[in-house]
Amino acid sequence: MRQVGILAVGSVPHELSKWGVDFAVWCNYKYLNNGPGGTASCYVNKKHHDKMPGLWGWWGRNSA
Repeated sequence: MRQVGILAVGSVPHELSKWGVDFAVWCNYKYLNNGPGGTASCYVNKKHHDKMPGLWGWWGRNSA
């Protein structure tokens, strides 16, 4: 499993699927001009999209 932290998003092209990366995370404040308290982003390779529980958010699951 390849995990990376990306420091250059917004300044150089990234080909995460081509490079065989499974997961990546990065901040959006440097080259994407997001300010303090801004969001971060993540990449999940398509080969993991069918796995559970996935990325459950605050309301991201059915508790019924």
